[in-house]
Amino acid sequence: MSKLNIIRKCYNCGAVLQDEDPKKEGYISKEIFENDARVMFCDKCFKKETYDLVPNKVVVSDAFKTILADAHATDALIVYVIDLFSFEAAFSPEITKRLVGRKVLVIATKRDLLPKDAKDEDLKEDVAHRMRMEKIKVNDIILTSASTNLNIKEIIKKINELRRGHDVYLIGGDGAGKTFLINAILRNYRNTSNRQIKTMEYPGTSMSVLQIPLDRSSTLYDTGGLAIANSITEHVEKELFKIVQPMREIKEQTHKMWPEVSLFIGGIARFDFIEGKTTEVYAYFSRKIDVKRISTRRTDYIFEKMIRKQRLKPISERLKTLADFNTYEIHILEHEGRDIGIQGLGWISFFGNNQTIRVSVPKGVGVYSCRAKIPHANDQK
Repeated sequence: MSKLNIIRKCYNCGAVLQDEDPKKEGYISKEIFENDARVMFCDKCFKKETYDLVPNKVVVSDAFKTILADAHATDALIVYVIDLFSFEAAFSPEITKRLVGRKVLVIATKRDLLPKDAKDEDLKEDVAHRMRMEKIKVNDIILTSASTNLNIKEIIKKINELRRGHDVYLIGGDGAGKTFLINAILRNYRNTSNRQIKTMEYPGTSMSVLQIPLDRSSTLYDTGGLAIANSITEHVEKELFKIVQPMREIKEQTHKMWPEVSLFIGGIARFDFIEGKTTEVYAYFSRKIDVKRISTRRTDYIFEKMIRKQRLKPISERLKTLADFNTYEIHILEHEGRDIGIQGLGWISFFGNNQTIRVSVPKGVGVYSCRAKIPHANDQK
């Protein structure tokens, strides 16, 4: 009897995928090749698909490495909490390499901040795609938000289903929403063990960890938030947090850009359109940030002048001249919806068509480019 097999190809270049020879076309690592994802990229295209232009990412302590090693040894479930608004440049090789082959449930928080017309399935696929790029095979992805307690019962049910009597380790970056998630879990919690909820140093470390008994022999460990060194929130004053970080649904702003047009993102970042045809750009930032379109050849002079005279909002006392910024140039080769984003701040979305865009950010802040997370940009022609 004949057997019909589906030949899997790279979503980007069309090469037949194979996991045997890294030197040949279509090579993909074995753990990814065995994934049943619908969309896959060969290693060559994977490296092009998304890139973080600043190396500073999550700060991982030795204590946290010990915790992840214990999770690995005990076949525990990892509940990875990410900030749906800004997570693309927040990954650390020190963490991701320790999650390969593990049971991972991803909880994507702050769904309420993204536009309502963004489809949940598209957002989940975007997260899944980014996890695949980090070579993490996730068991499931669930969206949630603090304002609505979205999918909390589903999250609790999924944790119990996936852990199979084993421990659970809750991890995530600062501000990702772990505290909200733990509080929501505790509101629906029943202690069936003879042990108490307590906060104490994790064995072999000096890290304090909240320990919640799940049954007589297993525990949920709520680890401390990981500092994301390349987030804008690490590089501006604390009083700017409520301006930079959106507190309610962001509204897209539409701007047309062509060479010599710039978008000033308050006085803390800017996008300069260097080369390409006139492009419609969608901007996604906190409503409290002034996004101004400026058309001039004297962009540097105007930007510094507006900062000095405080004509932009917000203004950071740490950012007074161009010497306080790093500038990166991104050439868009892909003919598809693309995002260029700034870790912790927001992003612009547009249809890629051989544009060159420069991004200026405070020194140490992460910049990334990836396919559009809200696919309407793909409809542009």
